Amino acid sequence: MGKRKGAERAKSAEKIEKIDLKLHDKPPSSEEKHSKSEARIKREKKKRLDKITRWTLRTLIGAAILLVLTAAGFVIFSKVIITIDDELTLEIIPPQQSMILENEEEAQINLEIQNNNFWQCNVRCNFTLVDLRNNTIIQSETDILKHNEKVKKSFDVTAPRRGSGQILYSFQAECNNIKSVICLTAEAKRFEQAIAAINYELSGEDQATKTELKPRLEVLLTNLNRAEEIAKDAQEKNLRLPEGASESEEINALFSSEDARLEEISQRAHGLKQYWDVEDYESLREEYSEDDLHNLTDAIGKITFLREKAVKIMEFRNDNIDFLVGMERQKPRLRRFMDDYAVEPSQAKAQKALELENAAENIHNEYLLLSLQAVHSVETSHNTIISSAGQVQKVLDSWELGAANATFLSILAKNTLMIKEYEGLEDMNDTSLLGCEGLRTYSSMIDQSNLLSSLIYEASPSSSDTGSNESNENNTSPPSQTVPPDEVRNAEAYILSEALKASIAEIMSAELDSKALVMQVAKGFEVSDDALITVPSPEALSLALIDNAAHKDALARECRDDAFNNSIIRFESTTNLLDVNFTKLESKKINILPINDSRLENLTVTLRNNSAMCCELGNCAPCCDLKDDKCKQEDYPVLLIHGHAFNKDTHPNAALNVFDEMEQEMAGDGFISLGQLDLEYHPEDRIAGVWGRPREPVVTKASYYFITYYSLGDYSLGIKKDESIENYAIRLKEIIDVVQEKTGKDKVDLVAHSMGGLVAREYINLFGDANVHKLITVNTPNNGVSGRVKEWCTLFGSKKECDDLSEGSIFLTRLNARDQVSGIDAYAIRSTGCPMDGGKNGDGVVTNESAYLPGAKNYEIKGICTDTLKSDLHMNAMDPRFYPEVYDLILEILKG
Repeated sequence: MGKRKGAERAKSAEKIEKIDLKLHDKPPSSEEKHSKSEARIKREKKKRLDKITRWTLRTLIGAAILLVLTAAGFVIFSKVIITIDDELTLEIIPPQQSMILENEEEAQINLEIQNNNFWQCNVRCNFTLVDLRNNTIIQSETDILKHNEKVKKSFDVTAPRRGSGQILYSFQAECNNIKSVICLTAEAKRFEQAIAAINYELSGEDQATKTELKPRLEVLLTNLNRAEEIAKDAQEKNLRLPEGASESEEINALFSSEDARLEEISQRAHGLKQYWDVEDYESLREEYSEDDLHNLTDAIGKITFLREKAVKIMEFRNDNIDFLVGMERQKPRLRRFMDDYAVEPSQAKAQKALELENAAENIHNEYLLLSLQAVHSVETSHNTIISSAGQVQKVLDSWELGAANATFLSILAKNTLMIKEYEGLEDMNDTSLLGCEGLRTYSSMIDQSNLLSSLIYEASPSSSDTGSNESNENNTSPPSQTVPPDEVRNAEAYILSEALKASIAEIMSAELDSKALVMQVAKGFEVSDDALITVPSPEALSLALIDNAAHKDALARECRDDAFNNSIIRFESTTNLLDVNFTKLESKKINILPINDSRLENLTVTLRNNSAMCCELGNCAPCCDLKDDKCKQEDYPVLLIHGHAFNKDTHPNAALNVFDEMEQEMAGDGFISLGQLDLEYHPEDRIAGVWGRPREPVVTKASYYFITYYSLGDYSLGIKKDESIENYAIRLKEIIDVVQEKTGKDKVDLVAHSMGGLVAREYINLFGDANVHKLITVNTPNNGVSGRVKEWCTLFGSKKECDDLSEGSIFLTRLNARDQVSGIDAYAIRSTGCPMDGGKNGDGVVTNESAYLPGAKNYEIKGICTDTLKSDLHMNAMDPRFYPEVYDLILEILKG
């Protein structure tokens, strides 16, 4: 300092000295003085300007440097903040809400959206309200929000006019910070959503109508189905009704009338069913009438009767044909009768012939009606044909029986004469006369034999004992001996007994027409017991009489009566029958379809229950009834569990952002996204099982950093992020309990990222696996973290968490000492491709070895780290945009 001041004084002295020297040379003039004065003033001004300019320039340069330094600091600060803190989190309150409404009842959905972002940034949000029945956007808008601004949204909804069920509405918010000079954001998008469930029910009156009319309508529709089937069957049978039958027209006319009535009832019944199907119980209540069922029952009875009558008419027709065709078999008998009548006419046969002619006339007339298809009553024809055919059968049977009787009696007469040893037989040339000819011959011989025996008997001494002296006197042939009457009666019985035996033997060996009938007649005669009959003496045999009454009676009845004028009978109708070929009628028989109503039992109508309907993602199905155990054990809810929060000071929702893209992707793959689980306890808003009603599984996310506590008479939700993993596992139990209560399901599927996998494993360790269906971990440090990852964790994260996460920690040693995943379906997914400390490979945060989970099904996904710190694979693996194979694998496991 001293040296610098001395130099300045020396320079000043030198200047003064120079001025002085100039003054001595020549005194200045006044002009010179004035000129010099102006120059000096200019120099001084210039010096002052130069000094100001230099100061201004220095100030501007300094300010510019300061500004650059400040901007650089701000940028660096922003980058650091973005690195250690999330730039934007969203919160929608409440995340889930549900309400119960009656049909057409209105309600309002009220939501509050809070953004948490940097103070210097504004937020652009796209708000969308989606009807999840068909993923239809029903409202959409874009808002600009200021830092930490809250906005409220309200939506009016109306329950459907009919039915019961559940409608889900998803309110979705997709937001990002707006980039500006002071907001150096990457404009990363954040997604959050809230779900509202509208559970709608029938009114009391509609519910009563549904309960009361369901069984009645089922009876009506069941009877209608059966009636239509019977009518269809009746129609098929009506088409087969015979032509010319007067009943056919009558049946078809009555059937058309009943079919029209059935159609009218059918239209009404199906209209009622449509009301049921669309759950329009009001219209069903107004239109339903018991008269429909009464009318239907009456129609069924009449159609059934007509169908049976149609079948009966066809059966009559077929029977008529069968009877007429049967006349073909009667023709030989008719001819024999006519021939016999011509040879052996009698009054008895004339009566039969007259009856036969009348029957033949009726049959021939009915044949003409049938073959010509003339209009006639089939039933009347049936009665006529049956009666007439029966009369023909009766006449011919009677005639044949008479002829058989005559044949037998002729044989018997011959044999009685032979047994008696009547000598008159020796004079006959033909000893095998049958029928009327034999009766006439043998009956005459019997009379002659009996006359001779009587004469001998009257002349015998025994007859005088009876007081018949007159006979003895008139008898010119004296008896050769005396025979007691008992012996004569024995001889008569002997003759009949032996003759019957001989006649039966002869019938059996002879060639006879109607042999069986002749045998039947023979068996009608009684044969005396051999034990009571002895072989008579020739004398007794000669005195025995042969009963000739049956022979004469048959002769008078069955044989020619010479006094009868046979010209009064002409077989015109019978001859007509003989000229007809009845077999041609076979082609006119009807193939009758049998009545088989067994199938009617399978036509029972059971109306659908009109259960509460849940329509989601374009699919409609009855809502899951949680009273059904099967419903509880399928479509398990999926709970997404986040990992370690890099910065312990950030909001818990920041940790949940890792699931944003996956959550949206799952919503398009058959899952219903509930967004963040509502952990606040509001008993009045909780409807047990409400989120388990949909037939699609739900997916939700929750943070174990939230803690529920009781304060000032109500439950509140707080945040605690500086606890051990064991404590987080206890909170996870509370979360799982809430999920099970809200869905009504027995179990949950857990998808856990990073430290979340350890929380899930500790939960199973503490509380068992009874409530866990599947466990999927992604990039979970099962054996801890080390090196720079451990240092970063302790720098920004919670100390207790980082201690538990550290390789070789007491927590991990205890946890890994137990085999706790063998009882469940456990899957471990790890991503590799980033170099890590010690030359190891991993995802930049968790090494390959640490992410491996013994006892689970392990999968390795290859990837790369793209950020400066070489660690973003750990998070990016959860993003389907970057690693769809991870998402596809998780989806396959969940749906498998």
